[in-house]
Amino acid sequence: MSKPPKDLIIEPLLLAATRVSTFDGNRLLTGASGFFFEREGRLFLVTSRHVVIDEPSKHFPDRIEIELHTDASNLTCSTGLSILLYREGKSVWRQGKDPGGEIDVASNSSGRRCRSQSSCGASRRRICSMCSKRWKSAPHC
Repeated sequence: MSKPPKDLIIEPLLLAATRVSTFDGNRLLTGASGFFFEREGRLFLVTSRHVVIDEPSKHFPDRIEIELHTDASNLTCSTGLSILLYREGKSVWRQGKDPGGEIDVASNSSGRRCRSQSSCGASRRRICSMCSKRWKSAPHC
């Protein structure tokens, strides 16, 4: 496979959205989407609340994985970031609210201030977004 031209321009808005996969341990549950939002130097992942918990359908993941692009000139290069949803039995994500009460929005502060797995519960795995295999284990990587 050929690499994209160096002068390729990537729309920044496309990099603000990410795929979100939910897991119970190692078992894949669902796929969803989210977007990144920055405020006061902190990076937040925002998604629908029903992605991280949904009592009516008995959807109770313990972690999510998001895909992050690692090469601005080659969007097939990415890494996965696994984020625990609970620490010591308490959610690390926040429920969105408005004047009418809770809404179907959840956010999780991660990324920029995330330094290590022990400090934030996140771990990284490099994947190829073309085939979802580990980076460099696929013949085209």
